[in-house]
Amino acid sequence: DDSDHSGRPPLRGPPPLPILETDRNGEHAIATTNTITSSGNFFADLSRELVYSSELLFNNKLNWLLLLGPVALLGNAMGFLGEAVCFAFSGIALIPCAERLSFVTEQVAEHTNGTIGALLNATFGNAPELLIATAALRAGFYRVVQLAMLGSMLTNLLFVFGVSCLIGGLRWQVQ
Repeated sequence: DDSDHSGRPPLRGPPPLPILETDRNGEHAIATTNTITSSGNFFADLSRELVYSSELLFNNKLNWLLLLGPVALLGNAMGFLGEAVCFAFSGIALIPCAERLSFVTEQVAEHTNGTIGALLNATFGNAPELLIATAALRAGFYRVVQLAMLGSMLTNLLFVFGVSCLIGGLRWQVQ
């Protein structure tokens, strides 16, 4: 007997998967209540999932830049792209990742409060810098990483603070 003592039939296969759609601009994923039921055929389910995932991923024009990441990896491994081109392609491939990270932190801040949103933004705002610094450290460019971190700190301390004081001074004469 396949049923348990509750009288319900046993669960077979994975649960139904949610369909992800995009808004009118094609930018943000929205989970709907529609579900996809498993047909039992692995390859049919896999191909359907690939179609849905590719529609979701490549519906936004900015996400097309993600394709430059694998191109850079293959170009570096095969040797048909120079180091500068691989670096440029990898940096460009990080742009959609940074946009998604920004969008997610905005959504979290919208559902929590401004303090948590600012903390997440400050924490994850330097994720592309961290990835590039990790790659540079692995390649042995210690001095480049030191100077990049120093430049980032000076920029955040001097430029952001200076612009904040300037705009605040223009709006309120006494601070």
